[in-house]
Amino acid sequence: SIVSKGSYEFNSNFVMYLVKLYKNDENMKEVKLTRQELYDLVWTESMLSLSKIYAISDVGLRKKCKALEIPLPNVGYWAKVSAPLLNTTT
Repeated sequence: SIVSKGSYEFNSNFVMYLVKLYKNDENMKEVKLTRQELYDLVWTESMLSLSKIYAISDVGLRKKCKALEIPLPNVGYWAKVSAPLLNTTT
């Protein structure tokens, strides 16, 4: 059976974390993400851009990640990743 604790659900047969977010489109469709899916998202896009996509503040998203023990990129990570792309002068 599934036990719900706030926006996290735990399946008693095997541990699976689901994070409920809402897609920021005209329908505000509910989206459930596993811990792995949320981990993949926060390492492919910045918290600010994800917060706009999922209609949640970046602080709220950070708290959900912290609750699930998802490591987050350090401050400045996305600037460092994009820096080689922006630096066209040699």
